Amino acid sequence: MMDHPCFPLELITIVLNNVTTERELYQCTLVNSYFFEIANPKLWNTISTVNHPDRPKRLLHSLKWAVTHGRKPFPGDYIDGLGFTEGCPTSLMVTLTAGFARSLCELELSHMHLTGDEMEPIAIFCPLLFELILFECTNTFDFLEPFGEQGHNLCILNVYTCPDEMDLLPLKQCENLRVLYLAGCPWLTMDRAGNAILSMDQLDELDISQSPFDDPDRFLEKMIPSEPYHQSRHHDNDNDVILPPLSGLTRFGISCGSGTNTSMWFDFLMSRPPHLVALNIAEESVSDTLLSIMHFYLPNLKHLGLDRCFGFSSLGLREMIKQNPGLDILSMRGSRLPRRCFPELKGEGVFLDHFIRRDELDMIRQNTGFVVHFSDDHLLPSERDALEHGGTI
Repeated sequence: MMDHPCFPLELITIVLNNVTTERELYQCTLVNSYFFEIANPKLWNTISTVNHPDRPKRLLHSLKWAVTHGRKPFPGDYIDGLGFTEGCPTSLMVTLTAGFARSLCELELSHMHLTGDEMEPIAIFCPLLFELILFECTNTFDFLEPFGEQGHNLCILNVYTCPDEMDLLPLKQCENLRVLYLAGCPWLTMDRAGNAILSMDQLDELDISQSPFDDPDRFLEKMIPSEPYHQSRHHDNDNDVILPPLSGLTRFGISCGSGTNTSMWFDFLMSRPPHLVALNIAEESVSDTLLSIMHFYLPNLKHLGLDRCFGFSSLGLREMIKQNPGLDILSMRGSRLPRRCFPELKGEGVFLDHFIRRDELDMIRQNTGFVVHFSDDHLLPSERDALEHGGTI
């Protein structure tokens, strides 16, 4: 039936909506001109990771052939996402993206060496580039500079395990940059990267909780205004309020591995605008008292991450969950709290790495008859054994 030349275009569209693999889409382009018209854009749109050693060359050959033979619409205009690994020479990657994928929105690069000269044509000739993902890449210090000059639509930058320092200051010029995620980046220092990040008031989301940071105290202090931010809690018009750096953040995460002053997090929460919906604290002492004020200073909190944190009790955590009815996700890594203090959750032993979802949080909130004491956090012999074998029984 698919070979019928008069197969209605509406039904062709429905059929192709259920075809997802490149092989099947290619076969559909061979049926007739109607199938080709609808399937060809979808085929090119599915091109993503080109990690096979020969695939980038084949892709470049196909696009050059389309240009030579005047194929319209040009298939490269349908490519909105590409990913390259070490199997592809950097020069070939640049030729493919800047030369033939002008509608590119997402670019993922892994295990490659990046320089400013190579990034410049991408920043210029891929004006729709929306998201840039870097994974285990090496780079020159200034390779992001072309995006500061040309990458005005860049909205998301995710960097994973890149050992070479990069100059983040050019990103201040990317007025549409909303998300900055830096994980496994050992070069984060307050004097360079920290001050550059603090200048990016356009950010909505900032997460550096998975990277070591040399001076979290000073970074948090810079985010605290000289006068506490209270007006927006009681008044709709806060035009006269001097906002702190990064005041528009709705998601924030930081690693405090080197330690912060005891009062720093209290000052931070009490002085920030109250619209944070996600907070991720890593390697920090988080007291029950700090947890107890979150419902007042973070009334819109939906996601709380406590990554290798310590200092809080099962009682304090349960009370915080009850006081924050809007909390949807609580992630804990390395808390080592006993699971018997949370009978609503499955499993025994201790918590090492756990996401508590909305339905589980609701069960804790509704279980008002369960009573836990500070002394209950002392591990039993069986729980200590479980800890040695991975945290759960």
